[in-house]
Amino acid sequence: MSINTVQDFIINLKFNQIPAAVIEKVKLSILDIIGTILAGKSTEISHIMREYTKDVFRGGKDKSTIFGADFKLSPPGAALVNAFTANALDYDDGYRLVKGHPTAVIFPALFALAEREDISGKEFIEAMIVAYEIGLRAGMIWHDFYPVYQGTGSWGSMAAAAGTAKILRLKEKKILNALGVAEFHASNTPMLRSLIDTSMNKDGIGWGAFVGLSSTLMAEKGFVSSPGILQEERYNDLINELGKKYRLLDIYYKPYACCRWAQPAVEGILKNTSGLKISADEISEIQIHTFKEAIELGNKIPKNTEEAQYNLAYPVAAATLYSKVGVAEILRENYDKQEIVTLMDKIEFIHSKEIQDNFPEYCESRTVIHLKSGEILDSGVISARGVGENNLTKVELENKFRELAKESLNEKKIKEIIYFIDHLDEIKRVSTLSLIINGEKEILDFS
Repeated sequence: MSINTVQDFIINLKFNQIPAAVIEKVKLSILDIIGTILAGKSTEISHIMREYTKDVFRGGKDKSTIFGADFKLSPPGAALVNAFTANALDYDDGYRLVKGHPTAVIFPALFALAEREDISGKEFIEAMIVAYEIGLRAGMIWHDFYPVYQGTGSWGSMAAAAGTAKILRLKEKKILNALGVAEFHASNTPMLRSLIDTSMNKDGIGWGAFVGLSSTLMAEKGFVSSPGILQEERYNDLINELGKKYRLLDIYYKPYACCRWAQPAVEGILKNTSGLKISADEISEIQIHTFKEAIELGNKIPKNTEEAQYNLAYPVAAATLYSKVGVAEILRENYDKQEIVTLMDKIEFIHSKEIQDNFPEYCESRTVIHLKSGEILDSGVISARGVGENNLTKVELENKFRELAKESLNEKKIKEIIYFIDHLDEIKRVSTLSLIINGEKEILDFS
């Protein structure tokens, strides 16, 4: 039965069995998500969640770090706030076939428990890989099993449960129960509603981390679940890949702080305008040929960070005028600039059957800029970064981390964290990471 493969994979995966490319990928993903957390702590949603969790999840024996805060929480509370913060800017990584953000739910849940359990870097890497490989397959299965497209918080709960079950070294039946509880109590996150009426709800990532970790702690205490969707025989082929095919190798990283579905249009703009300085007044029209899910992101002037991220016209306008869509562009100061408003009015969305047929395996757009001079700049059909060899490189990700972390950490501390993650498999206590970030420990004695 396929479920035996799930259990065996969680229990038996060992560091020395893992291909070097997979270990390197996990390290890059950890560095990227720490950067998004450090940058995301300046957002309103992160502030709200810190205040909420401080009231609800604080106790005398708390050991789990809140990035950007001067207090600690229980593991579920820390997972909740750090996961909301990780996705606050929509700058975190993703996986095309689940249309979601794996590391934003996985890392906060696992790190919160790893601090309490005081595990090594190698053990943490093992647990992260278990979470990715179970979670990404759970996401593919979830989207087939349930009729409504749901966000990361749904299947992400099972990713978090799998990884935290590995950390706690749960046995077969308790692993089953943890996964079953995580699925049954997963957050219902109807994604398309969050695009129509944009809010802080987003992908439900915070609750996915909270539910997944809580489900493991419940199963450890003896909570029993009904069978879950990973036990369905129709999905045996996916489950039987475990240990043979590492799907996390196809995780993409974001070069821009906006929804993945808007990013190919941004790429098209940057290709069209490379080396040029174009004002809004010089443009008569911008046409975005794309898939319907991207079109549903809309074109309204954003009023908050979430509306700036879940938008198609706004990041296109920002990329046209500023040649970048980073943290500054997604925060409040640029929303109502007249040049942005003027240009957004000139953007037209066109549904493309060709591009639609390739989605979600490929995330593509074609961007055409019509200048008042009569010149036409046409990107052709172009993909978002992250497909195969077009992913962000290690150097690009380190530079992205520097950019995201610079408001929180000095250059010395940034170098320490990059070094720490690059040598994670040599670290005896993964909890040292939080001490470095908070300035309580100098680099690095590996103890």
